[in-house]
Amino acid sequence: AAQQRQGVLRGAVAERAFWEEELYVKEYGYPAWPEEMRDPDYFREELRKMRTDPRYNRNLGRSMDQEFWNDAARLPWAKVLMRREQHWSDRKSLWLQQYQTVVRCNQGREDVGELLEDCPGDVKRLVAPVMKYKVVEAVLLSVSDEARETGLPFEALLRRPEVLLELQSARARIDRGGAAEARRMQEELDALMARARRIAEAARERDERERGRAAIDMEGLRIALEFGQKCKKDGLLEWLRGNAEEALTSWRQGDATLRRFRAPARCVHENAMLADLHSALLRNLSQAALRLELWTEALDAADRALELCFDDHRALYRRTCALEGLGRFDEARASLERLQDAAVGRVD
Repeated sequence: AAQQRQGVLRGAVAERAFWEEELYVKEYGYPAWPEEMRDPDYFREELRKMRTDPRYNRNLGRSMDQEFWNDAARLPWAKVLMRREQHWSDRKSLWLQQYQTVVRCNQGREDVGELLEDCPGDVKRLVAPVMKYKVVEAVLLSVSDEARETGLPFEALLRRPEVLLELQSARARIDRGGAAEARRMQEELDALMARARRIAEAARERDERERGRAAIDMEGLRIALEFGQKCKKDGLLEWLRGNAEEALTSWRQGDATLRRFRAPARCVHENAMLADLHSALLRNLSQAALRLELWTEALDAADRALELCFDDHRALYRRTCALEGLGRFDEARASLERLQDAAVGRVD
């Protein structure tokens, strides 16, 4: 009877864990555990092999140096666990940003209400009936922020012709169409804001490229190089297992780190080491992107590898394949001719 009760309890716990996992994956976007890892016997066997089989667990009897942790992080279940942890951290950061936005908007709404109390009656009559709509609130919050930053009176800024025209237009549209029209106006505003964010993001990336790499000290460079080597090795191991997506993820991480830094200009040898490692990561990244038919990413990685070494024949080959995949055949032909010139005398 006791064993039967334990079996029922284990079944109930397993069922609850299954539905919680479904909730995390479907509702919250957490990376899913692979099907084989959902079986309790999987981890029992995994732990048995890790405790007893040095061919499976290279860390048996090994000191806990950096390579110990690197090998531990390469285990399939460890990768899933770290990605779920990263997803949780990302969600937490997003929650905090949203909370700060809500707090800021609530405070701004109170401030606008107080400022409107001091405005003349015609302004109140214009704004008050439609202030509950987000699109009007956004205009008033923008004027309030400008008044706080410039020190100019809120009423004076509100009476500027362009601001009054915008409020009058919003009032007229909402009076005609009601809440449905307000939703359409909000969608228009959201589309404009999304476009502005894309433009700002493109400008930021362009500024980063023009600004170039930040100089770091030797200790920072050592850490960056070690992480780059780890990402390169992680990707190669996954590539050999046939996991192109996993390999691409590892090489993306290495590229994201190494592209940001350089040693001081006097450290010629160290900068050459960094460029060699980064070039290898970019070539590998381009190769994995080609395998997955991510032609644009493959082309970008190959082009950046060529910025580090203009006659890198392997990067030129990947660039040619990416251009062909994009259907840019004239450019692919020119790249192939350049590759033929660069490959003269090279056995590889």
